[in-house]
Amino acid sequence: MTFRGLLCLLALGLGCNSKHKANEVSAGAPVIARPAPQAEAAPPGGGPDGPAGSGSAAADGSVPGNGSAAAAGPGAALPASTVGPVTATWLGTAGLYVNDGKTSFLIDPFVSRYGMARVLARLPLEPKMDLIDGLIKKLAVPAGTPVLVTHSHYDHALDAPYFVRRLGSKLYGSGSTVYVGLGAGLQAAQMHQVKAGEALTLGDFTIRFMASCHGPQFAGLEVWTGDIEEPLEQPTGAYKYKVGDHFSLAVSHPRGSFYHQSSACIKEGMYEGVRADTLFLGVASRESTLELVDPALAGTGAKRIIPIHWDDFFEPLAEGLQPGTNTDMDEFRATLKAQRRGVTEKELAFYESITL
Repeated sequence: MTFRGLLCLLALGLGCNSKHKANEVSAGAPVIARPAPQAEAAPPGGGPDGPAGSGSAAADGSVPGNGSAAAAGPGAALPASTVGPVTATWLGTAGLYVNDGKTSFLIDPFVSRYGMARVLARLPLEPKMDLIDGLIKKLAVPAGTPVLVTHSHYDHALDAPYFVRRLGSKLYGSGSTVYVGLGAGLQAAQMHQVKAGEALTLGDFTIRFMASCHGPQFAGLEVWTGDIEEPLEQPTGAYKYKVGDHFSLAVSHPRGSFYHQSSACIKEGMYEGVRADTLFLGVASRESTLELVDPALAGTGAKRIIPIHWDDFFEPLAEGLQPGTNTDMDEFRATLKAQRRGVTEKELAFYESITL
C-alpha cells in the first residue's frame, strides 16, 4: 500500500467492513412514484432548475412499455428501430452519457472533484455548478434527460440531484439515493426508487437494475457501508454518503447493448440472463484482474471491455486523468492482451465517445 493509501485508510476507517456483505433493500426508504417518458430533446434552460413542468409523472405513474421490456430480460435483443447509432461518452469515474439521437440518459455523472485533504478532513463538499453546467453545455444534454445512480457514495451521487434540477428530469436510484435527492431539494415526483431486478424503458432503451456489490477500496476494506436513512442535508462530508443498495445496469437497445458495472466486485446472480456487446467495468482497487474479468466476460458474453472508475478522482479534471491509488492500468492492459485474446480492451479519454 502507498503512503497515500494508508492515509486514506486511517481517515476513512470509521464504518469499514473487512469483508463485503451484500446490501439488503432498506425497509425504511421512501417509496417514490414511477416515472414518465423522457421529454423531447430541447436545449437546457427555463431557469436555474431546468424547464418548468418537464419530467412530470404520467397520470397513472406508469412507464409505457415497461411490462414487455421486463419480460424480454436483461440484454435480450429488441426489434429494429429507426433511431440512430447508440453512443456512450465517458465522464470520468463511473460516469456515462448515453444517447441514440432520440433518447438520452446519464449514469453516475460526477464532476465536482475535491482534493484528498478536504475529503479526509470530512469538510463539506458542494456541487460545482459551473462544472455541471459546463458538461451539460459541452455535450448538449437535452432537457428531461434522466439520471441513473448505481450507488450512493459521493463520487456517484453528489452531483446527480443537481443534474436533475438543471435538466428538469428524474433521478433513479436506491432508497439511499432518494435521501440524497431529498437533501438536495428534489421533490418526490422528481425521483424513482428502484429495486434489484426492476426494468426501466426509456425510448428504445431497456435498462435493468441488477443486484450488485461494492469492492474493497483500501487494503481489503470497504468504507462508508450501510444505508442513508434520512434526507442528507447538503453540503456535507463525503463520509455521510453511505453506499446503500448497489446496482449494475444491463442496457439493451436495437443498435447495441452494454453492461455497466461501476465497482470491482463479483456477486452471485449479477449476470443472470445478461448478454451485452460491451462491458464498462470498474477496475479500481481490484485484487486480481482475471478474477474480476473472467466472471464478467462469461456472464455478459462481451467481446469489448472499457475500463472505468480507474482515474484518480481526487485530482481536478483540468489536470488530466491519472490512475488512482492501487490501480495498476499497465498490468490490466498487459494481462488482457496476454491472457484474453479475442477480447478488445479500449480506454476512453475524458469526454470521448464510442458507438455501440
